[in-house]
Amino acid sequence: MQSKTSWFNKEIILQGFRSTGWLGIIYFLGLFFALPLRIIMFVTEEESIYRHQFFENNNLFSWNNDILTLFSGAVPVLIGIFIFRYIQTKASSDLFHSLPVNRVQLYNHFVGIGATLVVLPILLNMMILFIMVPAFDLSVYFTITDILYWAGITILINLLAYMGTVVIGMVTGISIIHGVLSYIFLFLPIGLCLLLVFSLDIFLFGFTPDFYTGPELGKLSPLSRTVYLNNMPVTWGETGIYLGLILVLFGCAILLYRKRRLEAITNPIVFPILRPIFKYGVTFCFMLFGGLYFGEVQNNFGWTVFGYVVGSIIGYLIAEMVLQKTWRVLGGFKGYLYFVVGMVVLLVAIHFDVFGYEGKVPETAEIEKIYYGSERYLYFNEAEDFGLPIEYFHEEENFENIIKLHQAIIDDKDRLKDQDLPSHPESVFIVYELKNGEKIVRDYAIPGNDYAHLLKPIYESTEYKNVRFQAMQLEASEVEKLVFEPTIGYKQREVVISDKAEIVELLSVLKEDILVQEYENYNEGTISTIRIDLVSEDPHFETYHGLTASYPGVEKWLKDKGVYENAVLTGDDFEYAILLGEQIIDINEYYTLPNNELVEKLNSLEDTTKVTNPTEILDLWKNATGDYNKGLNIAFKFKEQPHIEFRTIDDKAASSSK
Repeated sequence: MQSKTSWFNKEIILQGFRSTGWLGIIYFLGLFFALPLRIIMFVTEEESIYRHQFFENNNLFSWNNDILTLFSGAVPVLIGIFIFRYIQTKASSDLFHSLPVNRVQLYNHFVGIGATLVVLPILLNMMILFIMVPAFDLSVYFTITDILYWAGITILINLLAYMGTVVIGMVTGISIIHGVLSYIFLFLPIGLCLLLVFSLDIFLFGFTPDFYTGPELGKLSPLSRTVYLNNMPVTWGETGIYLGLILVLFGCAILLYRKRRLEAITNPIVFPILRPIFKYGVTFCFMLFGGLYFGEVQNNFGWTVFGYVVGSIIGYLIAEMVLQKTWRVLGGFKGYLYFVVGMVVLLVAIHFDVFGYEGKVPETAEIEKIYYGSERYLYFNEAEDFGLPIEYFHEEENFENIIKLHQAIIDDKDRLKDQDLPSHPESVFIVYELKNGEKIVRDYAIPGNDYAHLLKPIYESTEYKNVRFQAMQLEASEVEKLVFEPTIGYKQREVVISDKAEIVELLSVLKEDILVQEYENYNEGTISTIRIDLVSEDPHFETYHGLTASYPGVEKWLKDKGVYENAVLTGDDFEYAILLGEQIIDINEYYTLPNNELVEKLNSLEDTTKVTNPTEILDLWKNATGDYNKGLNIAFKFKEQPHIEFRTIDDKAASSSK
């Protein structure tokens, strides 16, 4: 009889619900207002302009996602704090630990009460949604399966956050610190990863933060995972991991509870062995944050180091104040010196690349395929944004050319780190996918002219053009129309090609011109932009292609159709151009001065050459680039408007254009 009473103590359960049941009631009402009631409000409106938008993806997480995220991030943590508050106050602790139940049984009672408060409001709202489906004929919009998915995933993520809070409750004796540490613990994987990634970007040559900070990073925390539930469903693999973590946290909390000393109440960290971990963990995180903040704001290595020092000192002092429960901690810096020595050793090791990261280049025989491009965005987002496959290099000759370029960049590491790059440097983004499944990702910014002999064979290869130019990946059946948009200052005109036969012709000609482009053509001035609208329900599903003077096939096709003059920039679109010589243009002044004042200032400069011949101006435009302060600066003035465009041209091209 005593055994049954111990494993199911009615008084403990009633006391638990009396003290924390209000949280479950609030959670139930919050969910009810966020989902069932809001759905009723919309479906009972005769004409709701939002109805289609709400139900278009059969995902209940897409409705009031902000509110659902807020509840999932707050309620499980609050329940975990309040349900185990009894172990953080002396009177309650003495009372409950004097009952004829052991700690494991006491733990199971309170964990069960908290889990019920987390789960029951979700189940009740799930039942209400079940009833609403036939009552309001909602099966057109979502099914019972959709409701079960919403309830199941919400319960899973909430229980994980709840058990994380329970574990933290076992290592602290102060409720406020319990709450703070719970959120730190739940966000620690994603927060620490972000801080480490952006710090490594400062120290490691070629490091690529984007490779580690995509949407997948949000899966590292149950609280951040809720943000993506409306557009990134939880996989079975994630479900298994979350269930495993819940069980692990449940077991860890039992072990910690059994080892916890009752007299440790009011101690910030009740286990002495965890205090150094807490102290140096806080110091390390503050150090990373300080370095990141000052490094991003000042964009200077000296300020980054300053941020590391200041951040670590602040973090160490805060940790000491919490542990000692006093602000008088200035005399305890011996431990900080140990931390400094450890960090200096680590930073020196990173600087000298003792881990071999910066100098790692795979052998040709190890490579399965390579992605190479000037834009990492295309690699990380191309499939999602454009519905196009990622194009890779597979030819061994291109493998060797990319490796040669990569090795040359590594050999010039010290020079490139100290060198001032041009305003528009060459971006080199490389992803080696090896035969053993490993990926090596590197990202560099280099002065393109210094590596032209190595870039040329890569840029002129067919594989590179398939990667760089999305038009190469398109079939005519995928294209709704091609629109030529020559930008003339603030004004635009356009030529639309929408006839299916003409699309087939033009796309074929465009691809032929792309295949014969040489490396030197890539930096020519754009005379028009081709907007390629794809066949899709999304009106913004489109891609762009810059058109230069090195597209003879497209030029001939436009002339044959009689639309060339409207499809591209012509000399008649310009009023004049001013060759500024090697005078440095203050870009900040360019963006802040009113256009009319800027025009007056440019015309008042000495040692300049004003060009008014339309043919000469157009030739200058075609040969100019946007790499300011690298050669001769030119200001182009368009007709009938005050807008000014700045470009740069080398001496040889400028002379040949006159």
